[in-house]
Amino acid sequence: MVASAIVTARSIYDMTQPLYCWKIFEWLGIHCRDHKYVIPDLVRATALVGLFFPSTFLESERGKFFKNRKLFDQHWRAENPPHRQTPLSCDKLPEEASKGWDDIKHDFFRHKVQLPMESDKAIRRVVATLYQAGVIKESYVVDAVAQAVALPSNPNDPSSPLDFFIDYRDANYGRPAPYLADPDKVNLLTSARSFLAAQPAASASTVRFALFRIWSAPHFWPCMVGYNNREDFAFTDAQLRTWEWRFLPKDLASATWSMHHNVKNRILPFEGVFNGVQGRAETLPPAYPWQLDKKKAQARELGEQGRKGEKGETRVVVKKDAVLVMGRDEEELRKWATGVAYAIGTKPWRLEIDLWKSFVNVDLAFLEKLERLGWME
Repeated sequence: MVASAIVTARSIYDMTQPLYCWKIFEWLGIHCRDHKYVIPDLVRATALVGLFFPSTFLESERGKFFKNRKLFDQHWRAENPPHRQTPLSCDKLPEEASKGWDDIKHDFFRHKVQLPMESDKAIRRVVATLYQAGVIKESYVVDAVAQAVALPSNPNDPSSPLDFFIDYRDANYGRPAPYLADPDKVNLLTSARSFLAAQPAASASTVRFALFRIWSAPHFWPCMVGYNNREDFAFTDAQLRTWEWRFLPKDLASATWSMHHNVKNRILPFEGVFNGVQGRAETLPPAYPWQLDKKKAQARELGEQGRKGEKGETRVVVKKDAVLVMGRDEEELRKWATGVAYAIGTKPWRLEIDLWKSFVNVDLAFLEKLERLGWME
């Protein structure tokens, strides 16, 4: 809530400085006819990214109230992560994390034992919350193979508080769809180091990075499950009641593949602009016939700038729900990060950047710290 209020205040503040928004507008090759919220989305993206770059906002009348908020202390946020489950699906959790459940699993399904009271309480609390929010609903499936269990919230620390997990290991859903890419093959830190190594020695010290994370609830991704798949993902709780998901559960084996695909699809329309291959305006029709030559010239200029000025370097890398943006200096990072924030947050408005879990305008040493703390899994 605080992060949203800060971005809103910054958006109002940025309305007095429209020139930068207009530059991003032209660079991305977007058009007001794309949809009626193009300008609000762009202003919000500019405000979101601009919070972490030098400005007079925090000294202004609107911004001084937020000056001492922890949102701006990125080192503190990195060391004090909010409650969130690891992106590992149930089939990749350490054996120690599920040992207590595995020991009683077969007897539980034969009705010889019941789940411990503490496990039942942890499951009931989350099921009630998800049901009340409309994330899950009652299911008529009688042979659901997935079971809700309570496991340590930190898989590497068996003493951590119990949290809600679903055991999908016995569910045979086959291989992921062929158009899905394996996100585990992507290494964000390696991409950042390669980008830094490719820069001239004189400018290496000015290279900056941004790591955006997509908002997600602790137990599900913000991707809706199709009606034809909901029964396949059904699970039973400790009282053997059956539920099915309306949104993609994080414990599903291929859930991160699907999330990775969704985030990449938000970047794809602007990939040519971000990676310096071509201008997005080349693929868009002119607003009016007499603007044809002007639009062609704009597209040609964007394309030439990408091929010559940007060298076709990869500036945006996606892994699961994380997006790494790289720039040769602060100004360039701000430009690319604003474009990525717009691409993620605009139509169809299904994804949103979680500012509390994102880190903007940081160096490689900070990314290495995030890697050690588990932020770049």
